[in-house]
Amino acid sequence: GQSASHEGLCRRASQCRTLGLQPAGADEHHLVNLDVRWRQRLQNLSRALSLLSDGLESGSASLSTLEQEGIVQRFEYTFELAWKTVRDYLEASGATISPVTPVQVLRDALAAKVITNGHVWMDMLSHRNLLSHTYQEEVFHKAVEDIERRYLPEMAALHTWLTQRADD
Repeated sequence: GQSASHEGLCRRASQCRTLGLQPAGADEHHLVNLDVRWRQRLQNLSRALSLLSDGLESGSASLSTLEQEGIVQRFEYTFELAWKTVRDYLEASGATISPVTPVQVLRDALAAKVITNGHVWMDMLSHRNLLSHTYQEEVFHKAVEDIERRYLPEMAALHTWLTQRADD
């Protein structure tokens, strides 16, 4: 059957296609070599980042609460794709990540100079965790501002860095 947690985003192939992502079979990740896997995930990251960026085109201040909730959801899945793409890239480069957690992947990425602003990435992780488990209006609005001003530029920089490596 379909992978139950394809990149933490899709529960069905139709859901993947709605997000503009490639659906994955249950065993696909075991069959595809690591180099191909991170490049495929980078394509999904490109699409997710584009959707997040499009949502913020007119600025977060002009967004309704519902639109802001959409931005938060787009941020959550874009962040998931970002750290998982970094994990796949590092593993394809020969790194062994242990334990495989977002925190450890971000630490290893910082050490490998894949990312340069580790504190911003840790803030992203904190906001992702906080937003996933609680709703506090002040936290929510601060997160939307941070997504626009701090997180989107960092994810775009990572995307550029990875895209340059994918083109090599």
